[in-house]
Amino acid sequence: MSPRVAVVGAFAEALRGPVFRCAAAREALASGAVLTVVSEADWLEAQAWAPASSIFAVVTRSLSREACGQFLLDSRVRHVLFEGATLGLELQETIDLASGEKALESASLTLGEQGFEVRLHASTEEPALVAKAAAFAEEVGARGRAAENWLDALSETLTNALYNAPRENRQLHRAQAVAVDESQPVKLRVFANDRRLAFAVTDPFGSLTPGQFQGYLARSLHEAPVRAVEKAGGAGLGLMMMFDRLERLVAMVEPGRQTTMVGIGPLAYSRANLRGRTVQYFSPL
Repeated sequence: MSPRVAVVGAFAEALRGPVFRCAAAREALASGAVLTVVSEADWLEAQAWAPASSIFAVVTRSLSREACGQFLLDSRVRHVLFEGATLGLELQETIDLASGEKALESASLTLGEQGFEVRLHASTEEPALVAKAAAFAEEVGARGRAAENWLDALSETLTNALYNAPRENRQLHRAQAVAVDESQPVKLRVFANDRRLAFAVTDPFGSLTPGQFQGYLARSLHEAPVRAVEKAGGAGLGLMMMFDRLERLVAMVEPGRQTTMVGIGPLAYSRANLRGRTVQYFSPL
């Protein structure tokens, strides 16, 4: 049986589970793996010849949003992981999810202790939920810009779940109140540990495709000026705002069934913990 995941180079040393360890990207693709984890240098070499059907996770040291956008412009790259303090954890979670060892849900990620879970049925309920999340953030010690950024990303994620996920709401202006069927609520969970805050927003539609997620986000990161993230509207600007305000943005999609968006940010910013960003799209492989 072909391996589900191949990892090129030293990244594989500490990983557990069904991983094919190899020295070169050509060896990884020859193995028949459905996901190949490579360094930025190995990706730049493989980019010229890897088939369109291959799927990559690229590990990078770049802090540049434009560099991340450039990776995601290539449809073969579903994951961009920053080579920082949490890389080992993120790689192991990527292996577990891509190999099918764990389900595509927030419980498969290490998010900390759950604070609360609520359901959202209408856009008029969003301010109260964001206020509840703000109180939770304060309670666990989130401060200043870190708390504000996480809450901004949470609000945008809830709005996307209400306006973009249900087909009937996609053409509506965001100033217009919307609702979803009582049987199809948007679910919000929030979490925290001693260093980070996290949210998981799940809609019951599963309509976010790789092309939408990567295409909108990549073009916005790669082409849009920095100030564009503050403007209202525009394809991809919401995703770019979420990316800019989080340390890790994860989309887990079961087509036609559900989408879970996970956003992770620090409790506080300092010069010591400034880092790049990880962005990932998971769907059944």
